Amino acid sequence: MKEEIAILIVEDCSVMQSVIKKTLSLIGICISRVDSAMNGLQGLKMIDKHEYDIIMIDLNMPEMDGMEMIDKLKHLPKTVDIPLLVVSADIQKSDNELFTSKNVKFIQKPFKPEELRNSILELMSANYHT
Repeated sequence: MKEEIAILIVEDCSVMQSVIKKTLSLIGICISRVDSAMNGLQGLKMIDKHEYDIIMIDLNMPEMDGMEMIDKLKHLPKTVDIPLLVVSADIQKSDNELFTSKNVKFIQKPFKPEELRNSILELMSANYHT
């Protein structure tokens, strides 16, 4: 696993962005940078400018929702292998099956810090074998 990771949070609620950032600072994972975007379109622009090790995505956002963003990320050569973590309160059983088929991890809001930590560690260990 990499020593420090860069994370992009794509979430339209600024309060939830703050909660995620605060939780990330408390879970004992070395993070080099945490950026945020208010929707999928802004998130894609951030990805053009920076490299990320994990992208955290909400499902319900204006302009481009999480599912559309996931589809775009899974079809772009630059982003196809970046681990994706959906953090959302809105999940259907069919969505969960779809996430599994796209190799996307999901945690439900509200989440416990250890859930976020374990999800990130799982995604990073699956993608960065040493």
